[in-house]
Amino acid sequence: MTQSFSQLEQDVWVIETLDNKRNGIFVDVGCASPFLINNTAMLEMYYGWRGIGIDLEPFNGYYYTEKSLETIHGVDKQKQAKKILSDLSLQTWKTRKNTKVYEEDAINFDYSKAFKDNNFPAVIDYLSVDLEPPDATLECLLNIPFDEYKFRCITFETDEYREGGESRVLKSREYLTSKGYRMVKQVEYIDEYYVYDGEL
Repeated sequence: MTQSFSQLEQDVWVIETLDNKRNGIFVDVGCASPFLINNTAMLEMYYGWRGIGIDLEPFNGYYYTEKSLETIHGVDKQKQAKKILSDLSLQTWKTRKNTKVYEEDAINFDYSKAFKDNNFPAVIDYLSVDLEPPDATLECLLNIPFDEYKFRCITFETDEYREGGESRVLKSREYLTSKGYRMVKQVEYIDEYYVYDGEL
C-alpha cells in the first residue's frame, strides 16, 4: 500500500475494496485541494486512475496556509500536511494530470454531461461526496444520475456529529439503499462507505 492522502483513509478502503484495481475511474465531489486531505490523489498518483473533481473553490490558497492545519487531526496527517505546505508541486492541480477539475457548484452541476464529456463508462469505480455545509452534501447526492450510472463504491460524508446529522444519515441511507447500495462501514460519525449490491 502506498501513501494515503485521505483524512480517514477513504482511498485505502477503495483500493482494498476493489482488489488493488489499477486504471480506475473516480468522481470527486467537493475535491477541495489536490493532495491535502484528498480522497482521490493516491488513486491517481499510484494506481493510474483518472477522473473529475468538482468544487466551488478548488484553487483556493486557503488550503496551503498554516491556519488550514488547525482543521487537520492526527499527528501523521499533520506531518503530511506540513510536507505538502513545503512542496509547491503538491499545491497545484497541474500535478494531477489525470483529473479534470470543474470550478462549479456541485449541487447544480450537470453530472450526466460531464460523465459523457469525459467518456466515462456506465459503471464508475468510485464516488466521493464531501461538501460544506453538510446539508449541501445530501442535496448534491440527490442530483447525481444514479439511474444512468452505477458506482462500485461510494464514500459519503454525513458529518453525523454536527447539527442535523441524524436526519442527514437517515435520508442518505434510505436514498442510497433505494438505488441499490449497501452501507458497509461508518467512520467516526463522519463518513459512511457503500458498495453497489446488484449486478454490474
